[in-house]
Amino acid sequence: MNDIEKITKIASENNGIIKTKEVVDYGIRKEKLKKLCESGFLVKIKRGMYTLTSQDVDEYYEFQQKYPTGIFSYGTALYFLGLSNRVPNIVSYTVIQGSNVSKRKSDENVKYHYVQREVFEIGKITIKSPQGAEITIYDRERTICDIIKNHKKMDIQIYNDALNGYFRGGNKNIRKLIKYGRIFGVEEKIMRYMEVLQ
Repeated sequence: MNDIEKITKIASENNGIIKTKEVVDYGIRKEKLKKLCESGFLVKIKRGMYTLTSQDVDEYYEFQQKYPTGIFSYGTALYFLGLSNRVPNIVSYTVIQGSNVSKRKSDENVKYHYVQREVFEIGKITIKSPQGAEITIYDRERTICDIIKNHKKMDIQIYNDALNGYFRGGNKNIRKLIKYGRIFGVEEKIMRYMEVLQ
């Protein structure tokens, strides 16, 4: 197997992403990556990460590989969870308060949400993206709490559809929702929605 075949194999095994470490582990000198970028065979995503020019990369997986310290949330999570049928044109991404995202601000189609470290991991789950790659998002209950807490910043149609979809749907965990609601200070609002929507 030549270097090109090895690199193509790495890409196919990793949802289109090629990392320098994996290339080196295959016995290929990392300088080869620079030459392959210059020739147009590879595209550099960020330091130490590449993709094949010819390959359609899962944009959500690629984004999370570039910025692994965050979790898809709000409208993006609602879409993945089937609580919104609107494909998000702005990606919602939650990071720990104090995270330096200044280098990422060039990503105009990304809205960053900041939370305290203590609550960052609450409701974090791994799912398959529409193209089949593993990504992390918040679960249904955490996402519902987030949108209730920040309802003034939400699109009203997406907000209403999500609440109706959650409370009138079969796939819900009310005990977990109330527990999360207590943590995020929206327990009373959840109780009111339960009375009206169930």
